[in-house]
Amino acid sequence: MKTKQKFRVMMLILLLPIIAIAQQNTSNKMHVITFNKYKNYTEVNTGFWNASVDNNTICIELTDQNKKKKQTYLIVNCFDTNEFENLSDSTSSFKLTRLAGVLNFRGDFSKEDGQGTFKFTRNSNFEKFLKNENFDITDELYYFKLFLGDISKDYITGVKALGYNPSIRELGRLVYHDASLEYIEAVTTLFNGQISIDMISSFSIHNVSESYIKSLKSLKMLKVEPHGVKQLAIHDISIEYIKALQNFGFEDLSISEIKKAKIHDVSIDFIEASKNKGQEFTRLYDYIKLKIHNKNK
Repeated sequence: MKTKQKFRVMMLILLLPIIAIAQQNTSNKMHVITFNKYKNYTEVNTGFWNASVDNNTICIELTDQNKKKKQTYLIVNCFDTNEFENLSDSTSSFKLTRLAGVLNFRGDFSKEDGQGTFKFTRNSNFEKFLKNENFDITDELYYFKLFLGDISKDYITGVKALGYNPSIRELGRLVYHDASLEYIEAVTTLFNGQISIDMISSFSIHNVSESYIKSLKSLKMLKVEPHGVKQLAIHDISIEYIKALQNFGFEDLSISEIKKAKIHDVSIDFIEASKNKGQEFTRLYDYIKLKIHNKNK
């Protein structure tokens, strides 16, 4: 097998699981897989691409260097193939056009995969709009996130209308992680405006839904604030788990304690089994210590 063919096969193996994940997320215009930068200042304007296609989903890896040790960024996103112009089984060039600019691809593309070089060109009219809105557009990386997130002018003015004055980095994180205007407004309202734009981005990253926040707020004797909600989401703590803990009647139950219980695998079954053995405590913290002690035996 030729070196070029071997590389294509390797890329297909790497990107197929990514395509499967992306196809499960049909609500987004694109699905974020990874966006890694390896230097403080990174320009995303030219570089190399590798892609794999399955049905109507194309997953594309972008980097500035083919050699991993020299890379300053690695970006992998999946899109609907219908978004691209001139994309066909035998195409040598195709492009993705959005408000923020145009991403042009050149190279070899077959029915299932491809590779080549890319060039990103900003939309000068959109740059003028951003400048008029007092955005610093010198950050190449986050400007590119605006492109990938398919930013619109209405989105920008909408965020500002909700009382926020985001930087281009904050705006890039919002749109890149699919935080819709409706979502931003709902979360802002739930916390009476006492939540930062960066925290809303974190909520979107960790799939914190409006219903999840409402359910948390409906639980008695539990102080709900943005940072705590983020911690619960990071550790995938369900409302059912929290309710079950509350049903034991623990004193001074807090989000911090609930998080520690989940981290140390203090399950409802463990607590019930401990109680059946005569190990009854009024604080969740004591069951956390018991679990840690049992692990260290």
